[in-house]
Amino acid sequence: MKIISKVNNNGEYPKQYICTGKGNDGFGCGSTLEITKEDLYKTSHTDYTGDTAYFTTFMCINCGVETDIDARIHDLPNKQTWLNRKRALEDNDKEVIKNSIIQLLKNSEVPVTGLEIVKRLTDDQTIAKNIRDTLRDLVTTGEVYIGLDWHVKISKTSNLSQD
Repeated sequence: MKIISKVNNNGEYPKQYICTGKGNDGFGCGSTLEITKEDLYKTSHTDYTGDTAYFTTFMCINCGVETDIDARIHDLPNKQTWLNRKRALEDNDKEVIKNSIIQLLKNSEVPVTGLEIVKRLTDDQTIAKNIRDTLRDLVTTGEVYIGLDWHVKISKTSNLSQD
């Protein structure tokens, strides 16, 4: 026996998913998307008996259709919180951008570079510039630092490491 294509079962992101509209009332566009944990949020459906089912969902950046995926990930925001964060990033809300960077650093399973932080948070060039500017401010104030390996880390002396 030989492995033709190895499946990534260790839960690491990013992963590729196809926009199908699965679990929602829309038909997906079929785009293959690279999804990070920051692209995911939780949704729920309560049936007529009162039973509630929870889903892990992403919204396609091409067509806007939501797709549920077969993944159980803890600590995902609900849809409204995710949308509010997305709007704040688009509006260049410095505090939300800072919090998004810090949460990504705290929750990342592997070390990340500044470029990886930007890629995980957005694919929009204007928002990317805002994230880079905020990241530079965090380095300037000493709240985070960039190691010799180019990975961004929270400073031990920073108040951010206490959370």
